[in-house]
Amino acid sequence: MDGVFVRDEDRSEVIFYIRIKGDSIKLLNKSEYSRLRTMDKAEYEENHVQIRPLTWAKSNQVQGLARVIDAKTGMRIFDSELFIQFKLKAIIASWSFTVKNIKGEDVPVPVNSENIDALHPIVANHIVNEYSERYEMSEETRKNS
Repeated sequence: MDGVFVRDEDRSEVIFYIRIKGDSIKLLNKSEYSRLRTMDKAEYEENHVQIRPLTWAKSNQVQGLARVIDAKTGMRIFDSELFIQFKLKAIIASWSFTVKNIKGEDVPVPVNSENIDALHPIVANHIVNEYSERYEMSEETRKNS
């Protein structure tokens, strides 16, 4: 960030490791992964997600999208779950996720609303939590957590 201004190129990288066995997914951060035995590390795939801080305007826009009409009262209320969904879509700039094509080649998965919605909850929550730690917590809170 350039002082008090957020620029589009302001990004940070979230690195994590995923192991998928059947329907089970396990996510490790860099610290947890570094403590694994070498033979266990082979079971995990390294992933990179570039996140960007929200500008004042974008933050307000995301909060506005998370306001819904309460069916009982007719009043606008803040939906925190909807807020997290819109926030996730606003903060992800790029990622390293790939899928195999028919030829067995790795093909990049585009970053778009549909693919973000399809993220496993463990992965989505990890990205949001990393964002919060980096951009929303005070230095003192980070030290004490």
